[in-house]
Amino acid sequence: MQRSKVKIHEFYILVCLLFFLIGTSPSYSQQDKIITYSEGMSIREIAREHLNDANLWIEILKVNNLSDLTELKPGMKLKIPSKTVIAAEKGLTKSLGKIREATKAGAKVLAPGLILNAVRFRDQAISARKNGEWQESVALSEKAFEEAQKALDESISRNDVAVEAVLNDKRGDVEGKKETDLTWKEAPLFSRFVEKEKVRTLSVSTAEIVFRDDSRLRLNENSQAVIQKMRKNIIENKQESVVSLVEGDIYAILSGSPKKKMDIDVPGVITDIKSKNFWINKDKGEVKVANYEGEIALTSAGKTIVLEKNKGSSVLFNRKPAAPKELLPPPSLSLPRHNSIAFKSVKNKSIEFKWTSIKDASGYWIEIAYESSDFHEIIESKWMVKSNEYTTEELNIDGAYYWRVAAIDKYGFPGRKSEQLLVNVTSDFNIPFVTVSNPREGELLQTDSVFVTGETERKAILKINKENVPVGDNGEFKHLVVLKEGENKLDFYIEDPAGNINQFARYASYIAKKDITIETDSSLSGDKENGFKSSSNGFTFSGKTDPDSRIDISSKSDNFRANTYSNIENGKFTINLPLLREHNKFDVMIKTKAGYTAEQKFEVERDINPPVIKIKKQIPDKTASKQYVLEGIISDGYKLVINDEDISLTADHFVKNLDFEYGSNLIKINAEDNVGNVSSYEKEVIFDNKPPKVSKHNLKKVNVKNGGLIDVTIDVEDIAGLKRAAKTVLVIGKESFTGYLKLNRMLNKYEGTITIPSNISGKVSSYTVELEDVLGNNTKFEY
Repeated sequence: MQRSKVKIHEFYILVCLLFFLIGTSPSYSQQDKIITYSEGMSIREIAREHLNDANLWIEILKVNNLSDLTELKPGMKLKIPSKTVIAAEKGLTKSLGKIREATKAGAKVLAPGLILNAVRFRDQAISARKNGEWQESVALSEKAFEEAQKALDESISRNDVAVEAVLNDKRGDVEGKKETDLTWKEAPLFSRFVEKEKVRTLSVSTAEIVFRDDSRLRLNENSQAVIQKMRKNIIENKQESVVSLVEGDIYAILSGSPKKKMDIDVPGVITDIKSKNFWINKDKGEVKVANYEGEIALTSAGKTIVLEKNKGSSVLFNRKPAAPKELLPPPSLSLPRHNSIAFKSVKNKSIEFKWTSIKDASGYWIEIAYESSDFHEIIESKWMVKSNEYTTEELNIDGAYYWRVAAIDKYGFPGRKSEQLLVNVTSDFNIPFVTVSNPREGELLQTDSVFVTGETERKAILKINKENVPVGDNGEFKHLVVLKEGENKLDFYIEDPAGNINQFARYASYIAKKDITIETDSSLSGDKENGFKSSSNGFTFSGKTDPDSRIDISSKSDNFRANTYSNIENGKFTINLPLLREHNKFDVMIKTKAGYTAEQKFEVERDINPPVIKIKKQIPDKTASKQYVLEGIISDGYKLVINDEDISLTADHFVKNLDFEYGSNLIKINAEDNVGNVSSYEKEVIFDNKPPKVSKHNLKKVNVKNGGLIDVTIDVEDIAGLKRAAKTVLVIGKESFTGYLKLNRMLNKYEGTITIPSNISGKVSSYTVELEDVLGNNTKFEY
């Protein structure tokens, strides 16, 4: 169903008008506000105070780019969109006034397209306002005002043109046919009808024709009528309209001016209508007329009857009218109650209507109109509802709706209409608001029970751990929950009056009283309980205690304070402390998340002296022994490493068996105390178990005549070093001669001269040199 009526409750508009005219409300300012959020504040109360509507709390979150309430933190600056809200409300009020002014001037007939545009723009502005799109709402309201102004101007300029009727409302298929047309054509909304033009509705379709005097004829489904006559005397301000009912039924609501007359022409029946509210049906050679106000005279086959108020009669073709009969009384409407709110939500998108049953009723006729108690814009018109209830999803625009019901008797006459009740349809697709002030998420409690407190929407259904919890008139709640030791899960279920559901869980833990301790890291150095050492001017105190505990450390002598928190999962902590003196004393205060406390003291000695390495027996520079036992003492030692091998200490004493390799061997000793001070010792040892080796010599087996001198030179290699002299023996014949060679250390060479007596002649047959290094390794070299 297309709509042309302004979609907002008149009472709400009146309130807005008074608000902006008087200007006394302290809730709005002409500028956007910035407030500081503090703990204990209710976001709904903030919205109520600054925006006059607690339900606008969602808009405050949106404008501050917050996704949910848990992101609100004390000290946060919140922007309150007061200026834009005011502008949006003013725009809606201004555009509504101009639309009404244009409608009163006949815009529905004289400028239907423009007035439709105005209404549509305003509908979009209302939708934008509901979605929190305030600037968009302002812009759309301005467009609505401009279109309404154009409609007003055109209506005034066309005030004296020929009278026309307009298709003011349609549902389903509605067609028109001018006198010159050969076929039926679709009749768009706000089509204009002239004399001799036909209009018809097809199955499940209705149409409402509005005349310039605001008289209305509603054609129900499968109906056809001809606009026979439309005349207006501008000078005398008289208007006459005649409509011929071909088939189907018409429900009429006529203007009350005595200078305006409308007749319904039914073939075979002469009507004299002096009623402003009646129903006529023509079907299969029978005409039915039900009158609800004034009188209607029916004449057929020479007989005339008068239908008074709430009377009905039927006329068969060329037969006399039947005697008037009493119409059925109206039913009492029960649900929704007058001026109540009917919610549409994700869970339920339909609205249900109920009324009392009427005796002898074969069905009911329900009509639902948008915002107007005179049913100018009928949204739903359902004929022959069999039960005394009806459900519809057609009310898809928020606003005020009126509804009424008539009982239909067994002859097909609709009875008197019921009273008209107002229902305010509101779309609510948001999960219900709820904030829990106690306990806080993850809070650790010292008691085995807790009062769960907070605030939610009024009239909401609240359950905590599947237990019903009363909600006060102000939305506040308070509920006692018994806790088990350890973590407890609080399941919340909130359902608002619209049927929207919010479900979430909050966790809190009950921690029974126990001893609080600190387990210091084993890596911390110390020589007594709660006594530690450090090799620098600072000390890293680390350990483990209850998770998420506050740890305060202070030194009274140095007026020092520091704090940290233990890890929320494993309770580990680390804190750096200054060491201002050689002996430093600290006090520790631990406070757990559950509020339990404990105290502890500890001392830290500043130690910058490395351990002393004492070798029991001096290590030789050179040795011919492959194995060597290294012994010593490490004073204040904690860790000993010899040649990259960890060596255990026994009462500060150590023993290490060393195996030397031929050549140079480096002995590396590193000692570390328990605060990281390090001492080092290195010694190179030459291991040589091989005799010297001759690499070059000048020995020759020469002939000697009458004695003389023989020079001997031998180059010798040895890593440990050679003795200073080497004995040599040479043989001539049967005589041997002994001499000593002297070591030239620079050249690693033995040099010397052997003196042969003058009485000796002959050839040298052999040389023998005895070589020995400083470690006693020896050999004989023979040539």
